Amino acid sequence: MPFLGREKARGPKSRRSDDEFVVFLQGIPAHCRWQELKDLVRQTALHIRQAVVYDDSHGVPTGLGQIIVKNEDEAWRTYHRLSTNGWDGQSLVVTLARTSAPTKPIAGPTKSPSAMTPSGYVTPPRGQANLTMPPSPISPE
Repeated sequence: MPFLGREKARGPKSRRSDDEFVVFLQGIPAHCRWQELKDLVRQTALHIRQAVVYDDSHGVPTGLGQIIVKNEDEAWRTYHRLSTNGWDGQSLVVTLARTSAPTKPIAGPTKSPSAMTPSGYVTPPRGQANLTMPPSPISPE
């Protein structure tokens, strides 16, 4: 009988040694860029392949970013640190996944605690005071 498919051993899934891990972030402070993200993550991971902070089409920060870490232990340390401490006094939502399956998280999403003052009030994010909506370019009819 001719062999039509690829032959593979079907055992329990084992972690490949070349797996990389992606840490997705929501809530990155607006003033932070990829260099600052990478510097922050270097406290928990030395093997960083990529750090990205996303802007919208007008160059306005979206608060979203990701880090790709080559080492599983470092990825878990980074996930725990960011999901516990946030960043620059701001709460983050942190998700950890393998780069081979980024839509199937292995941890999270987890929201870090908000920055609290001794009185119990949440500190407002920097640069968010007195923001008003610009007038619509479309006139109401």
